[in-house]
Amino acid sequence: SVRKALAINPNLIEGRLFLAGLFLTDEAYDQAVEQIQSALEVNPISPATQALLAACYHAMGNQSGYEAACQQVLDVNPGYGQLYATIADNLSRRYRFREAIEMGRKAIELDPALWSAYASLGITLSRVAEEEEGRRFLDQAFARDGFNTWTFNTLELFDSFEAYTTHTSAHFILKLHQDEDPVYGKLALDLLEEAYQTMSPRYGFEAERPILVELFPKHDDFAVRISGLPGAGALLGVCFGEVVVADSPKARPAGSFNWGQTLWHEFAHVIHLQQTRNRIPRWLAEGIAVYEARIAKPEWDIDMEADFAIAVSHDDLLKVSDLNSGFTRPKSAGQVIMSYYQASIVVEYIVDTYGFDAIRRMLTLLNEDRTTDEIIETVFEVSFDEFDEGFMSFAKARTEKMREVLQFTPTQKKTLTQADLETAIADNPESFYAHLFLGRILHAQGKDDEAIELLTKAKTLFPHYVNSDNPYQLLSDIYLKQNNDEAAMEELEALTAIDEDDIESCKKLALLYERYQRSDELIRVLTRAVMINPFDSKVRNMRGMAYEWQNRYEEAILEYQAALA
Repeated sequence: SVRKALAINPNLIEGRLFLAGLFLTDEAYDQAVEQIQSALEVNPISPATQALLAACYHAMGNQSGYEAACQQVLDVNPGYGQLYATIADNLSRRYRFREAIEMGRKAIELDPALWSAYASLGITLSRVAEEEEGRRFLDQAFARDGFNTWTFNTLELFDSFEAYTTHTSAHFILKLHQDEDPVYGKLALDLLEEAYQTMSPRYGFEAERPILVELFPKHDDFAVRISGLPGAGALLGVCFGEVVVADSPKARPAGSFNWGQTLWHEFAHVIHLQQTRNRIPRWLAEGIAVYEARIAKPEWDIDMEADFAIAVSHDDLLKVSDLNSGFTRPKSAGQVIMSYYQASIVVEYIVDTYGFDAIRRMLTLLNEDRTTDEIIETVFEVSFDEFDEGFMSFAKARTEKMREVLQFTPTQKKTLTQADLETAIADNPESFYAHLFLGRILHAQGKDDEAIELLTKAKTLFPHYVNSDNPYQLLSDIYLKQNNDEAAMEELEALTAIDEDDIESCKKLALLYERYQRSDELIRVLTRAVMINPFDSKVRNMRGMAYEWQNRYEEAILEYQAALA
């Protein structure tokens, strides 16, 4: 839209600055400067334009350019506090909150009536757990500008904290609604400490102060906490570095997300954001977090193995050097989640090819203000272009088998007959969908022995397929009908070990384990279920009973109390 406007009027300064801001968000600094210079040709003394140029030079680490641009602004208007407010806003967008706070204070010092800067400073302070001081600045902003939506929403949210309970542990301060606390408060705190003990030694991380974690039972409250506005789409959690905020398990329909996975993911961000002083590129940050969840619990992986293989075959993957744009400027909603998954495979590539120490070295160099290009050359001894090529080769090799089993992918335009599927299997004996669909047809016909053979083959071809009517579900149903409980339990165990959201299969498996009083297995699968929905009283009662069987009475009491709550 901006390019269309500039095609009509190339001298439209607002268009140039808006486009420059987008490039600045993408860290495409040369393109941002180019747009700003075009705006300065129209009005060379515009304070707003020079302020954005100062923000750009500050982001680039160009100290002389930054100082010159600041002086240009102050020569024209010595009281232009928006100069530092613009820089603060850009720093906040890049999660460099401590520096943004410093710039926000300078903005207010220069212009004590710049109420938008008070509001921004207040919100930024809350993102580093300085909520009391942040509240004071927000109150001042609201007293003078009561129509600022972000200020009003944030203050209203802070008022609601009166109904929240706070818990502390060795490394965390957990804040959650008092009505939800008896149900999962201890579970959340224990999980966070487990994440700390698991990941911190691997990165050599020690938190200087407790990490604040806030869980919101209303998604719009979570959205206001991160952006000042309701909405926030598919986001489940956000880490600011010293503060983590997330949807509580009640904020979305039961079974639609895994709150344990979310907290684990966000704590991974705590480590690399703090170790790099929030200077890590988005692709590496998200890649590490998804990778850490995957190796912690296989069921916490993102189920995109097939989508990734298809993207490789169609040459649709972004280059790693351009992967940030998949988060900030995606061409579709699907590209966002694909960018998360691709980033995790990039981290897997680094670990498999160069060792995990390469990740630690990258974080160390990021803390030294080195550019991503410099870091790639230093750590991997190749250019970014060569690194891109290496990753693409890795992705092709990693997906070779998957691309083979997906060669036959049915479309919705044609209803496939049994004959069609038999022909597809004859043509490609490694076709996953042909085996799955033919297995479904034979199962519906009551030919279960033939269906078992096909579904077992399908499961072998694509083990991580967990969509509706997947091989594990169908096989478990067949085995239950045949009174083969042991085989059914094996299928459901395999399914719940790879699907992070399937609480119904967890409960079905739990009933089988309960029937045979297999308490260890029962506790394991119920723990998976609790990470999906801690508000299921049947699950909590069963978990309490399993602990009782093992004479673990304190844990049993907590489960029964949760069920009562």
